[in-house]
Amino acid sequence: NVPEYIFSNELVILRDFCQRYDDVVAKAISPINAVVRSEHEVLCLMTKSVTEEDIEKLGIDYLDSPLFLQERIPRRRDVRVTCIGKSLYAVAIDSGPGQVDSRDRWVTSHHEVIDIPLTIRDSIYDFLNTHKLRYASFDFILSPDEKWWFLECNPNGQFLWIEERTGLPLANIMAKLLIHG
Repeated sequence: NVPEYIFSNELVILRDFCQRYDDVVAKAISPINAVVRSEHEVLCLMTKSVTEEDIEKLGIDYLDSPLFLQERIPRRRDVRVTCIGKSLYAVAIDSGPGQVDSRDRWVTSHHEVIDIPLTIRDSIYDFLNTHKLRYASFDFILSPDEKWWFLECNPNGQFLWIEERTGLPLANIMAKLLIHG
């Protein structure tokens, strides 16, 4: 499951996307295209809910690079899957209610090592093989009905905080991969 999304810098296309979905989030690709509501209010350096009106306020001159909009999926838990070599480690993160982007609460949230469904595991291995990655972090949302929703793959995602919260020996596993290939 992948939420509907669009990359564009055309206001008409971005506004149309906001009209098609009840709840939309914006993800800044870089700080230069963060969504801004006013001169003093940055709306999107992390993932934030946006409306058609927010997009309209950007103006045509602002969108020098594409903006990433995505349909918002209700979340029960976040899941981070850390892939080191051929090993996968999934951790569910109970970040609680709050803003759309829960990463600012991950370090203090409850973490639980969980199993990965076989279809998700196979998809992750396919992705890693296709992109020739030996390390990556995958972010998912578990919806209230327990569906796994793929959000993104970060080929240089952080993992030390997961080790500290769960006891998984990720740094040691990464060191072995770096030493032995």
